Amino acid sequence: MAATEKSFLGLAKQLVKATPITADASFKYLLFNQASLAASTLATPLDPEVGGGAMIRDMLKVGVMSGGAVDFVPRPDTLGMFLMGVTGKCTSKRTGFIQVMASHSADGSTVNSGLTNPPSAKKIVVTSVDGAAGAVTVNGAGGPETLTLVGKPGGITTLTFKTITQVEMPRGSGTMKVQRFTTPFTDLLAAQTLTTIPQRFTTISTPAAPDQLRVVTTGAAAGAVIITGTNAGDAVITETIYAYAAEHLTSTASFTTVTSVVLPTSAGKNIIVYYDNVTYTSNFELDYFDQFAAPYYTARLAPGAMWGEQFQDMRVNALGLDFRGASFVRASVGLSGGLPAKVATTTWAAPTYLDSGPQFLSPVCDFELPTSTDIKVLGGSFTAGSAIPLDEQWIVGSYSPDDFDIVSRAFAVTFNIKIADATLYSKMMYDPAGGNAWAAAMFREAAFKMDFLSDKMADPLVPYKMSISGNGQTGDNANVIWSAQPIGLRAGRNVIMSVSGIFLADPSTSANPISISLISKTASY
Repeated sequence: MAATEKSFLGLAKQLVKATPITADASFKYLLFNQASLAASTLATPLDPEVGGGAMIRDMLKVGVMSGGAVDFVPRPDTLGMFLMGVTGKCTSKRTGFIQVMASHSADGSTVNSGLTNPPSAKKIVVTSVDGAAGAVTVNGAGGPETLTLVGKPGGITTLTFKTITQVEMPRGSGTMKVQRFTTPFTDLLAAQTLTTIPQRFTTISTPAAPDQLRVVTTGAAAGAVIITGTNAGDAVITETIYAYAAEHLTSTASFTTVTSVVLPTSAGKNIIVYYDNVTYTSNFELDYFDQFAAPYYTARLAPGAMWGEQFQDMRVNALGLDFRGASFVRASVGLSGGLPAKVATTTWAAPTYLDSGPQFLSPVCDFELPTSTDIKVLGGSFTAGSAIPLDEQWIVGSYSPDDFDIVSRAFAVTFNIKIADATLYSKMMYDPAGGNAWAAAMFREAAFKMDFLSDKMADPLVPYKMSISGNGQTGDNANVIWSAQPIGLRAGRNVIMSVSGIFLADPSTSANPISISLISKTASY
């Protein structure tokens, strides 16, 4: 008999519906406690007919889909896939910058003291926050290498674009524009002023020749810019880059030591040198332009390593996080998908792509309600659900559902709290303003802290971390409403209160109703 521990379960994000992923290296495999993921056949018996006798005379397969649920201890890398699945949008920025050289005037000098060596071979990042321009030469083991600042804060694509069909800019202040990366840095989209809502632009000039693109920022402008277009082969491509309110240039070489930094002369400007520890902060939220958007995934399952199954067009319909004191954070996810198929497992190499990263631990988690007011949480949960009704997806001419359209989303949190006074109970059960008389108003508070942390570090300064937040507002502008359950008292026990928070649409429509940030070593989801 085959042990269940020999089984493998992996997922990969599809580029489009109906085209399953087959590249083995695209899959991420997760450790799990139990799973019921499988093909699901819809069979129907022949209708009873006069003269047919006492027994059912036939039964036929009329439909097939796939899906199920998985219980697991979440790890940052694979958890990000499920967060993407329940929110629909992810933007990431590199955050693992650790100083080699503190801010120094761009005065043409050579700095050879006060430098910090990377702990191992790392790429070097040269940064100017105030527009310094000129060549910076980094010397040391692995180098030297010269990086030339042009005095333009922002970001640079890694892909080469032949045409640009759409540019999406984030919320914020200041301006952003898109240029061809090659000198003379021709403007392809003129400077656009950021506002309180994201913006999309579809009238963009075509580069004179296929080229990388540069997003140039001014003022406090910063955030993820999504650029869609075509490459030299006319294939549609999309790249999301994080445009900083500073210029960042990353070395090609990896350095184990830095012995000196030769600075340019750029009057009144400053330069900082970092090493890149390659950690990222990914922010998951609803797509402002389509709150029903969600990716499709291909799932692979090998029960006991005896056979392989593939399930295409999978969507995440539910994600739950459960936590209690002195334990791991645990998770469950629900998946709904389309056509299943038997596949060979010969080339999977699942152990190579297995996520065996760190877990989140409740003893190092941090909860506050409202922000700056600690709450003593014994346990609780966070739930995210996407309603995917199937009754209108079975169409004539197909054995599988036409699609897995999301028609609504819901997010909620519950805490079981050990309480020492009546403050929170009074606001939730009686009057949000703190009065003694019952009031009809709900307690609204979206400025709270809900941080899940690991005891392992994503970089030398920051642990792996996931944070859940609402729109960050208080009072009538807050989009999370709270209620308390009646308190049950038991002899010999503490007074415990169960509270629930429901995420609503943002009242102003300009802020994110829910944001989930994840610090990990994964560049994008």
